[in-house]
Amino acid sequence: MISSLPVEIIKLFQLQIHTGTAMAKEYARFPERYHPFAIEEYVGLIVDYHENLNPNIIVERFVSSAPDSMVIAPRWGIKNYEFVAKVEKRLLERDTWQGKI
Repeated sequence: MISSLPVEIIKLFQLQIHTGTAMAKEYARFPERYHPFAIEEYVGLIVDYHENLNPNIIVERFVSSAPDSMVIAPRWGIKNYEFVAKVEKRLLERDTWQGKI
């Protein structure tokens, strides 16, 4: 759907649960209601998404990170540039690119 909209730039963010928020309280009570992605799982999702996304749409960001002291889940422990490198590697491994499908 997004590929058909008059969109020039998008930003994607993984779910992060931060301390001191209503979501943190909900997560503590009902963790089964949430699915914080593991790194490799989210990398796969991003690559799948890129394959289906109109190549004319600029992806400005696809990961974000709060200070480690604020994050309850997921606790990946990597820098944003390390995540980007994982996405780039997976794109090469799969011989794929934005808009391939």
